[in-house]
Amino acid sequence: MLSSIVESLRQLRTVEERPGSFVGAQRGDNKLVNAIAGSRRFSFRASRRGRATGEAATTNARPEQASEKRASPSQKTTYIAHHELVEADVSSSAQSRIHPLGNECIADVCEISVANVAGTREPIYGPDAIQTVTQQAQEIPYRELTKDDLKWQARQHTNVETQTFYIMADNGVLAMVQVIYSNVAGIHTTCQFNSKIFATNRDAPHIWHSDGLQNHLFDESMLSFGADNLALTLNEAGDSYTIKSAVNPDSLVNITFSRTSPGFVVGKDGTSYFGTDHKNPWGSMRHAFWPRCKVEGTITTKEKTYDVTGRGLFIHALQGMKPHHAAAKWDFVNFQTPTYSAVMMEFTTPPSYGSTVVNVGGIVKDGEILYAGATNTAKHLEAAQDTENDWPEPKTGKFVWDGKTKDEKPFHAELEGSLGLRLDRVDVMAEVPGFIKAIAGSVAGTKPYIYQYHSRDELSLKVKAGDEETSEPGTLFMEATFIS
Repeated sequence: MLSSIVESLRQLRTVEERPGSFVGAQRGDNKLVNAIAGSRRFSFRASRRGRATGEAATTNARPEQASEKRASPSQKTTYIAHHELVEADVSSSAQSRIHPLGNECIADVCEISVANVAGTREPIYGPDAIQTVTQQAQEIPYRELTKDDLKWQARQHTNVETQTFYIMADNGVLAMVQVIYSNVAGIHTTCQFNSKIFATNRDAPHIWHSDGLQNHLFDESMLSFGADNLALTLNEAGDSYTIKSAVNPDSLVNITFSRTSPGFVVGKDGTSYFGTDHKNPWGSMRHAFWPRCKVEGTITTKEKTYDVTGRGLFIHALQGMKPHHAAAKWDFVNFQTPTYSAVMMEFTTPPSYGSTVVNVGGIVKDGEILYAGATNTAKHLEAAQDTENDWPEPKTGKFVWDGKTKDEKPFHAELEGSLGLRLDRVDVMAEVPGFIKAIAGSVAGTKPYIYQYHSRDELSLKVKAGDEETSEPGTLFMEATFIS
């Protein structure tokens, strides 16, 4: 994760915020487009933050609300891995070829600041400059999510906010969809919609699409998001999302995600804070989880309609700082069985924050959180040097969740073995011009690569709660990201 290698050269243009519209796809499923328009139980009106500020849509945004600067959508492609955003300025022709997803997790991996290009880097602040969520979890291991926890923050400083929906369908389809809100220095906001259907049998290319969103807006409560031809809506009960997209006619999305267990954040707010002044942190990292969801719906491509009925994981992530300053590497685990759902998100900070390891995760089953906390570990037991980039590509792993249940019984769960089929290896900077890539690698020390893995019924989750022990096979989706 880097930060704007050509930020000073980026062509910014001032555009007026306009009310959102959910119609207007050039081609595709008109019924879906109409359904998107009809699904709105709220009206949008533009404001400086893109919030809805009234019950009825209007074009009368105040003059001061029309001052936001933004880059041409054709100049930017966004990647996500472990909820770290990866952004690269590329030509529109290159954008049609670039791989948009590392997941999910995420976070400006291809923006390198002018300071980095000039050779400057963050000082060594040390581990005292990060207040980890691990410290919170010593007093409050986790807290169940409320509806308010799901509000979009839409912050007006450098940050990346994502809502990502992972799908493990009963028929074997593995997919994800994602909405990204990204702001650079409070002057440039972009939003993106990503979708990916993985070719788990390696018999065809992955089906992925990454599309810039126009006229993004939030409802008044900041719980639902809209843009031209897109509606991401949280229901009144706060336990189900509907995602309807006709942004790209080659990837028409109509999905409902309904949680079947409580959601959680680790600690009191799920957030690690960065900064030497603990009362005024300059950065943050937050993850909120719905680990176990019922998924219904379809994704329709040019070739076919994919039924994605099955189980899913939802993650709302917010990274409130430059991504490469926050983390040097990531591990992400999503494991679903008929009874259990296991999630783990681990990042290691750069040396500037003491190479501190932060790990959040939990194990749930229908209607119940068995364990959630920050006393987890992720280890790569076997790795092989990738000849293309020298990163230690993991082959086998061991992931452990340790702590106590709600009623204070000892809890231990583990997942160990082969990571299975490597679905994808994403060279985040592949489409960046060669001379820029060379500068980024040699000066900033960044070579971001994302490794994605999948297996089905090859690994078993072992769970011990008190004196009760069980083991159950399931489906794995795992990501390992190396940045610097």
